[in-house]
Amino acid sequence: MAATFAEPARRTTSTHDRLAPLRPAGHHGAGPRRSGHRTPVPAGTRCTAPGHDPRQIASWETIARRRASATAVLVGALLAAGVWVLVIVGNNYADAVAPDPTGTAVVYVHSGESLSSVAARVAPGYPVEAVVERIRELNDLASSGVVPGQPLLVPRYR
Repeated sequence: MAATFAEPARRTTSTHDRLAPLRPAGHHGAGPRRSGHRTPVPAGTRCTAPGHDPRQIASWETIARRRASATAVLVGALLAAGVWVLVIVGNNYADAVAPDPTGTAVVYVHSGESLSSVAARVAPGYPVEAVVERIRELNDLASSGVVPGQPLLVPRYR
C-alpha cells in the first residue's frame, strides 16, 4: 500500500533494532572479546562515519599538522594585511609628506643637472620624488630628461 499525504509514513524498523544489544545481568565484560568487535552506535548520532570512533584522540602527528596549517594560514593573512596597509599608505606617502607650495618660480637647468638634482636644489629637505612629480606636472614633461639652460617652472615651498 502506497503512502498518501493523508496518512503518515510508517517506520519499517524500530528504534530497538538500531540500539546496542543488552547484556545479561551480572555479565559486565567478563569473558573473551572478539577482535574487531565494536559496540554499535545508535543511528543519527554524530560521527557515525565508518572507521571513526569519537572516543579516540587524534595522534600527535595529526595535531602537529593541523597546528602547522593553522599557523601558515594565520601568517599568510597577516602578510596580506601588511601588504594591503603598505599599498594604501605608500600610494599617498609622497603627497602626504610634501606640503603645498606657496607659489612658483622659474629656474634654469645647470650643466650636468638632472630633474632630481633640480628638485633637490629648489626644495631641500623635502621628498625629491614628490618635488620631481610636481615639476613634471607644472611643465607638462613626458619624461625626466632636461637640457642645460632649459627654463623650468618649479614650486616654491618657503
